[in-house]
Amino acid sequence: MSGFYYMIEFSFNYFAGASVAGVVAAGASAFKESTVALAESTTALAESTTVLAESTTALAESTVFSTASSAFFSPQDTAPNDKAATATTAKNFFIVLLF
Repeated sequence: MSGFYYMIEFSFNYFAGASVAGVVAAGASAFKESTVALAESTTALAESTTVLAESTTALAESTVFSTASSAFFSPQDTAPNDKAATATTAKNFFIVLLF
């Protein structure tokens, strides 16, 4: 009779161990998948931050260029009838056309 009980106890322990191992394996797989998903979302966040930085840089460059070009070509800071400022503007314009 003791062999029968031993066999039943062995069966319970075997199946209990198998189910625990299955749960642990499933948990490890889910943890791995969530880690991969976290890494992908972190990568997406980094990419969107890079796009934001690039658009901010483009906006800054556009602002600098528009400010520089208006200061370079137009004599608005001087009197409207200032012939020297107008000549400088014309000279700068033709220099830019040459290059």
